[in-house]
Amino acid sequence: MDENELLTKIGQRITEVFAVAYPDAVLDTDMLAADLQLMVLHALRQLSGTGTRRLLVKGWVQVLRDVREGARGETLPGRDGEVARRSERGTQRNGDCGR
Repeated sequence: MDENELLTKIGQRITEVFAVAYPDAVLDTDMLAADLQLMVLHALRQLSGTGTRRLLVKGWVQVLRDVREGARGETLPGRDGEVARRSERGTQRNGDCGR
């Protein structure tokens, strides 16, 4: 199994556990699947080996928390470490990878 597939499976498992832990959270599975692929791509671009797994887990849990808490938009990784925030008004970018 390559790293991309492994990271995707880790993210999917985290999403499953999150859904069980927070059954009241409204999760759009199609949107989350697309967002997970962006997180995987970001993690692979930033680091290699176990570092990618740590980055994915931390970032993906934060996305799920934001969705659960009803944040205006979900935080998604962009190119070169930028973070994009999707909202009803469009996509905004900032240079921060974290919050």
